[in-house]
Amino acid sequence: MSAHRPAPTTQQAIDARKEQIGDHLESHGHSRAAWTGVGVVILGALIASIGTVAAALPVFWVGMVVMAAGGPIGWFLGKRGHGAKTMQGGQGEKKVVS
Repeated sequence: MSAHRPAPTTQQAIDARKEQIGDHLESHGHSRAAWTGVGVVILGALIASIGTVAAALPVFWVGMVVMAAGGPIGWFLGKRGHGAKTMQGGQGEKKVVS
């Protein structure tokens, strides 16, 4: 016969998960710079898709150029202060969502 353990309460499950995660302060790109870069890439993909469906090669290439610009735009905005804020942690830099 197996031993039956009661299911943990919601708060117990939350506390257990917090213990597993620890001080997880990384932002994973939650910043204006990251979202703007991703938005530009998605817009470029939409334009390129329309160009593909319409068999309009110049529209396709415009979309590809817009997609390629997304990364540098996100990088530039990050350098201008719109990226995730950083702070010095015990094990190197840790990102903090502003």
